[in-house]
Amino acid sequence: MTIDEARAVAGRYVDELSRELSMELVIVEVAEKEPGWVFFYNTRAFAESRDPLLSLVGNAPLLVRKKDGSLVVLGTGRPVDDYIADMEW
Repeated sequence: MTIDEARAVAGRYVDELSRELSMELVIVEVAEKEPGWVFFYNTRAFAESRDPLLSLVGNAPLLVRKKDGSLVVLGTGRPVDDYIADMEW
């Protein structure tokens, strides 16, 4: 799994969520971690303006695993590294 393949997996998820919510969402940040890449997404309006009033609330980061390309929706209540540490590998 490459970063480009992982971005495509996360992008498909974000695109589907965009359709469900009827708003344009985009990936705004990527962080590489030991098990894979963590993708953070938000509204396009927020990504372009950084205006907090245009930000999506409750959007949990996405982890795409390097070993198999599976996507895991992480939580929002704790730091990303805590969710990753709790996962069974």
